[in-house]
Amino acid sequence: MAVFSSKAVDVKNAPATSTIGGNELVFRTSIVFLTAITLAANDVLRFVRLPKGFVLTSVELDHDALGTDAVCSVGILNAGETAVSSAAITAAAVATAGLKVDNSSAARRVAVSDTDRVVGAVITTGASAALSAGAKVGLTIRYRPKQIVEPD
Repeated sequence: MAVFSSKAVDVKNAPATSTIGGNELVFRTSIVFLTAITLAANDVLRFVRLPKGFVLTSVELDHDALGTDAVCSVGILNAGETAVSSAAITAAAVATAGLKVDNSSAARRVAVSDTDRVVGAVITTGASAALSAGAKVGLTIRYRPKQIVEPD
């Protein structure tokens, strides 16, 4: 299992926060593969830390071709950051360049957390061919603070 991280996973590059209820924020980050590699099953792409007290409202994955047969899931990673625990996008074929948007409600229904959580992707089916050097994977999240009427 290989782990690839964007600079936004670092706390210094955390997404903006707002305490105004109902205020939706947007954050985009990306990972660029500088050399040609073949993504394997269980490889992890760590994109961004969702700040504590915030929930996802939407996720978009835009990507170059990531290798023949490659498939991934995107969402909130588990505590060990080794698997998607609450998916926003499931079974996304990423062999050819494209845009994937939410196709699962699981990540939207996760309770607000009192700790930061990493939003990322896990390769569920490894590629049978290498991606090109310079290939880029971008993630755009929309998120909002907990509202007064939401349970913990």
